[in-house]
Amino acid sequence: MQDCIGIILARAGSRRVKNKNFLKLDSKYVFEYPMEQALKTRRFKKIIFSTDESKKNLFNNIEKKKLFKNKLLFHERNKQMLKNKFPMLPIVSHIINSELLTKVKYKYIFMIYATAINVKKKDYINMLNIIKKNENKNKKYGFSVQTLTK
Repeated sequence: MQDCIGIILARAGSRRVKNKNFLKLDSKYVFEYPMEQALKTRRFKKIIFSTDESKKNLFNNIEKKKLFKNKLLFHERNKQMLKNKFPMLPIVSHIINSELLTKVKYKYIFMIYATAINVKKKDYINMLNIIKKNENKNKKYGFSVQTLTK
């Protein structure tokens, strides 16, 4: 069952550790580790990689890897959205309302943090199970897609 969309916000202008999202550990970029773990769950229909245009070639090279093939979408942020103090919620809302997801059916949206290299496949599965178990009881685990798109 693939009912999840993942969103990775990875901009180049980090404040404390410059370009932390694009550092390499071993032979992979930092953001590839959490992306791989999310895709290994087989519950993510697509993962949206949101960054600036200068990283498009990097994205294209990663997309060619077997695990990522046909699973990644590139979202180019405008200059306003690349500023240090620009909040995440408007970016996520912009992605949801963009043309990227018009033909993709999904029920859940996960924020996949680019530097969360310790989050494993089982963690994503556990999070989704908790959300599914509690979705009819209450909404304390976040906001609905409808909230973001209004």
